[in-house]
Amino acid sequence: MPGRVRQRRLWSCAEKRALVDLASAAGSSVTEVAQAFGVAPSQLYTWTWRTSG
Repeated sequence: MPGRVRQRRLWSCAEKRALVDLASAAGSSVTEVAQAFGVAPSQLYTWTWRTSG
């Protein structure tokens, strides 16, 4: 819709960790998890990198 501003989703640390854990689980992929939760795959990769230490 033209002119409509999309609100940014704020994710808590616990939610980020949960999504990273889901993406890291055997049989899943970052892209699948990102699409399921409406997150850009690049954002999920960034969270994975930041939480790895």
